[in-house]
Amino acid sequence: MRKSKKIIAVVLSLVLAFSFSFMGNKAKAAQVFYNNTEGSDGAYTYVLWKDYGETSMTVNGNGQFECWWQNIGNALFREGVKFDCTKKYQQIGNITINYGVDYQPNGNSYLCVYGWTRNPLVEYYIVESWGSWRPPGASSKGTITVDGGTYEVYQTTRYNQPSIDGDTTFQQYWSVRTSKRTSGTITVTDHFKAWEQMGMQMGNLYEASLNIEGYQSSGWANVYQNTVTVGGSSNSGNNYNGGNNYNGGNNGGNSNGVQNSDGSGSSAPGTNQGTVFECESMTKSGQYTGNISSPFSGVALYANNDALSTTVNFSSGTHDFTLRGASDGSNLAQVDLVIGNQTKGTFYFGDANTAEYTIKNVSTGTGNQTVKLVVTSDDGTWDAFADALIIGGSGVSGSGSSGSTGGNNSGNNNSGNNWNNNNNWNNNNNNNNNNNNSGTASSATVKQAEDMTKSGQYTGNINSPFSGVALYANNDAVSYTQYFSEGTHDFTLRGASNNSQMAKVDLVIGNQTKGTFYFGDANAAEYTIKNVSHGTGNQTVKLVVTADDGNWDAFIDYLSISGAGTVQNENGANAGNTYNANNNASGNTGNTNTINPNGKMIALTFDDGPSATTTGQILDILDRYGVKATFFLIGQNINEGTRAVMQRQNSAGHELANHSYTHSDMTRMSWGSIQDEINRTNNLIKQYTGQTPKFFRPPYISINNTMYQAIDLAFVQGAMLTDWDNGTSVNQRVNNALNAARDGQIIMLHDFEGNNQTVQALPQIIEGLRNQGYQLVTLSELFQYKGKNANQEYKIWSNVFD
Repeated sequence: MRKSKKIIAVVLSLVLAFSFSFMGNKAKAAQVFYNNTEGSDGAYTYVLWKDYGETSMTVNGNGQFECWWQNIGNALFREGVKFDCTKKYQQIGNITINYGVDYQPNGNSYLCVYGWTRNPLVEYYIVESWGSWRPPGASSKGTITVDGGTYEVYQTTRYNQPSIDGDTTFQQYWSVRTSKRTSGTITVTDHFKAWEQMGMQMGNLYEASLNIEGYQSSGWANVYQNTVTVGGSSNSGNNYNGGNNYNGGNNGGNSNGVQNSDGSGSSAPGTNQGTVFECESMTKSGQYTGNISSPFSGVALYANNDALSTTVNFSSGTHDFTLRGASDGSNLAQVDLVIGNQTKGTFYFGDANTAEYTIKNVSTGTGNQTVKLVVTSDDGTWDAFADALIIGGSGVSGSGSSGSTGGNNSGNNNSGNNWNNNNNWNNNNNNNNNNNNSGTASSATVKQAEDMTKSGQYTGNINSPFSGVALYANNDAVSYTQYFSEGTHDFTLRGASNNSQMAKVDLVIGNQTKGTFYFGDANAAEYTIKNVSHGTGNQTVKLVVTADDGNWDAFIDYLSISGAGTVQNENGANAGNTYNANNNASGNTGNTNTINPNGKMIALTFDDGPSATTTGQILDILDRYGVKATFFLIGQNINEGTRAVMQRQNSAGHELANHSYTHSDMTRMSWGSIQDEINRTNNLIKQYTGQTPKFFRPPYISINNTMYQAIDLAFVQGAMLTDWDNGTSVNQRVNNALNAARDGQIIMLHDFEGNNQTVQALPQIIEGLRNQGYQLVTLSELFQYKGKNANQEYKIWSNVFD
């Protein structure tokens, strides 16, 4: 019997709104499909289609699904909204999808929005990420900017191929993102509008679904977010540039219709998320205020009292405000934020490079408020250029104050809106503390300044206005080593000046200055330099003062790195904390050591927990050495008494796996009893931590074919150190571990209550393995870095190279 491995369970939620939302149905038992099928999942429709090969799609109820494929020709797994082909998209209203996917293709595959229209018959794709080949292999018709990302548009023809109307000839429309991402917001309707402006006619809508497609490949995916919203109008800030000056400016002032399921405006994924108000679409006032096309499509504020304003409806009273802009030169440009005639802070831009300045936790009041951007401190030596205002937080909608000039800037490719949130590394559910607070460095790598290496005569720690570091004079600096797997990222520094003078902190990577962070007053704020090009691999990142004139000091809190590439630390997860809008740590603490993807690695694993005492002692040691491990839990040990230690395991970035419910010999059990053991333990782990196990270690390493067929997890053994035997001394445990060491090895230890000799041996094991050059990682990281698929039939792993 063939078994389809299910690597990771999903946490997927969909909200469907036609001027209102369909709430989720009660959870129902999971359904697993191996062959072509279509059905209803509450208000949504799921589809598995393939021509041949091995596939599985698990529909867990309430829109949740996961998929797996191998040896296929072509296979599609999708879930979304079906329409009846009686209306065009303009009649249906705005369609957006907020999504997040753990996407692991091996070969040719797409992660995309997918659907069809009739009259004309069109198959369409909005491709967010892909495997080994970027589709569709045709000549681009041009580029469009939607949701802050750039997409290339294609049109292809399929001749006598399968369709929703049988084998026939039809057109395919494609928007393919120029840089991959696996989470964010897709304003589907804006792609439709752009295509039609390019002459690509849309018909009556049949479907809009989030789709995982494989072609002559293998892989798996976990769609953990997929929120579909239907209704309202579309994003006013998207520009369509196909060489023919297609422009979204005529939509200026429509921000009042840009509503997500929570009533907020259009989202701008990236370093600072929130509702976007394009400056050229605001109401202009002042003697010299005028539109500009460089360095972005925006507005110049040339003198005192030059201003922009719009009316915003706030349903909650505190938000983060980010202004994307620049100065016209090297002098500090200042733009005040005024809400309801009260000045709430000032945005500062110190040079002509486009950047984002964020004022956090601004008290706004509720209801309709006039939001104004105004120059009041011009001394005749600078001009302020403003691109877009981003308001973070839910409950924000615009009133469409203007839009009369919004269509005058056609043909501006990208319009400067490069908000990217691509490939942020959550490492397969090792960090389940995803926060949705807008205005933060969402899923970003965060490095605390006080944890960096300090240099310079006066550099020192401070505790006000935050816990951080003061750079008092030229050459005062902090630095650390960061591993980059790709060469472009966004860098955000949270900091302040010690007074009303402009503080300047240079960003230096690999001995090259990449830009400067500016802070114009003593209020803590964030300054973002976007799309910084740097090398890959280990790089020295340095924050240094070089322009001090004796009138100011720079205070720095943390550096956040996000954007187009992958940033990794020693454990492969986020190299620091993911912070919420109140700057409270909400993610993995991580550590600052880097990992060499080509270096030697070993995975430490622990069986038979959780134990309130022994597991806690193990965690203390792992924390001290900055090591992440994998814990195989017994379901019967999971209860309120061990909740705290499990939450500690989860928050520290350790991986949790399944070691059965009763720790009985499962070769003596029936199929149903085996599945009950696995499901009960999986459900408890998920209930207490949010993690869904991917790995299973059989009790007593006792296995048979019934277990292989009934358990949809990767089977793991490992090098056994006999540390469950009290007769094995501390030194023997250490020597057994060091003698078993080789690249790709899995080492089995135990954290059951009272196993004190393993607690004593663990520091020597860690130090000994590191002295041999091994990097210590979780199981998921071990398989990922070594390029191995853990999902193998009738296979139990002790080393990934076995």
